[in-house]
Amino acid sequence: MKIECFSCGSSFIENKNIGKLSCTFHPFKYNSLYNGKRFPIYHYDCCGRSRGYKDEKHFELQEEGCCKIDHASSFSEYEEIKKKPFAILFIEDLNSMGLFQESVIAKISKIEELDGIIRLKTVLDEDPIQIDLKKEYRETLKERGFIKEYQQDYHLTSTDQTDICPSKLYYVYQQELLPITKADTKFRPFIVVRRIGEEIMRDRIKNEKCDYC
Repeated sequence: MKIECFSCGSSFIENKNIGKLSCTFHPFKYNSLYNGKRFPIYHYDCCGRSRGYKDEKHFELQEEGCCKIDHASSFSEYEEIKKKPFAILFIEDLNSMGLFQESVIAKISKIEELDGIIRLKTVLDEDPIQIDLKKEYRETLKERGFIKEYQQDYHLTSTDQTDICPSKLYYVYQQELLPITKADTKFRPFIVVRRIGEEIMRDRIKNEKCDYC
């Protein structure tokens, strides 16, 4: 099923969109009131592009940006991509999704490789963000339904074994992740892909001044 990107208006298929970086956006604000850190008033502070007038909106639909990003169906999804600018894709799914080498930042082929952290640099972050592979792999398995949270029985305990006053009793809540079926316990090789570009596209940077500066 095709979805319309709320930003550029292009149509895309959701499960074939992740990591494609097929859309663009302005990662830094539009200087509508004052000069910015990099560019003057009435310019985006990321690339220097000007709308030619005062506008307090940070994000404008149908406007070509200066940095790559995945398509998004809504503003909330767009914000989610900014908060988590990467995704895990299982190798077994790639035939139906297509390959996109530009966005691949890591390939994990063995379970032993989960005990590591990789770093991802995006245009939004001064320092690279750290990706805990084991944590993200487990979260992806949960999202796909390969494992589920299982609530164990509550255990009643006391702060004082000689005093069973109810006020001193409390519950210890325990959780563990269990496979739905034995077949789902196998390790699934995956790749980590970026969903936001690493830097401003050089051909989008404006160095010259305009009539509105």
